[in-house]
Amino acid sequence: MTRSEMNIVSEFRLELLNMERYLIEYRIWNQPGYDKIEKAFMADCEAWKKRVRAEAAGPGEFEGGSMAPLDHNMRMADFVRKRIDELKAKWRK
Repeated sequence: MTRSEMNIVSEFRLELLNMERYLIEYRIWNQPGYDKIEKAFMADCEAWKKRVRAEAAGPGEFEGGSMAPLDHNMRMADFVRKRIDELKAKWRK
């Protein structure tokens, strides 16, 4: 694969993981008893958004180089994967 192709594939992977994360959030919002955890869950989501911004803003190992987009997408995909696992373990019944 060319570097451009790897960038495209890694971007699609990140988008797919974000879609999976959103689907899990949707299921949490619609689970029975959500009203009891809503305030804590929304606070957790806001805290996660702050962590995402901080992670995305941080320099990568290949900052400024042609590998930077691939590195960024891979780092963020791993970050989102951890969030998915966290959502399933902590919030989903």
